[in-house]
Amino acid sequence: DLINDVLDLSRVESGKHEIFEEVLQPAPVVEHCVAMIGARARAAQVELLVSIPADLPGLRADPRALKQVLLNLLTNAVKYTPAGGSVMTSIAADQHGLTFRVTDTGVGISEAAMAKIFEPFQRGDSMVARKTEGTGLGLAISKNLTELHGGTLKLYSEPGKGTSAVVTLPAYR
Repeated sequence: DLINDVLDLSRVESGKHEIFEEVLQPAPVVEHCVAMIGARARAAQVELLVSIPADLPGLRADPRALKQVLLNLLTNAVKYTPAGGSVMTSIAADQHGLTFRVTDTGVGISEAAMAKIFEPFQRGDSMVARKTEGTGLGLAISKNLTELHGGTLKLYSEPGKGTSAVVTLPAYR
């Protein structure tokens, strides 16, 4: 996993990562990602919730890249949410585009850690990060893949209350 993450990041940062776009329906992509993380969430005793409207437009994107972004965000949300907590995944559409949101009731990220959270090998607060496994590359890769699609990835967090990761893809997609 570490080798694949480093290779993915290296390709994206060097401008050599190609995206293979197709028109897809976003709801099945999200549902697939939530299903893939389901066993991990059950083992961690974290409830997975999904909110997807029925009338979403199609999306022109690389399905593998979109899944990688969503799986990274979902994995982090489950990993940093204590037993009894929840992770909500939602999609919204408006005139600006599509917004994917993964919101957890986890430990949150301090302001100091937020300043460098998208840098490679950064894993949030050191005390919490030491207790969990991971490379610290998922958010850097996710941000880069999102930007290759003309979108943005932002995190909003409050220590002790949780984190919300928001991926916005522009309307032209």
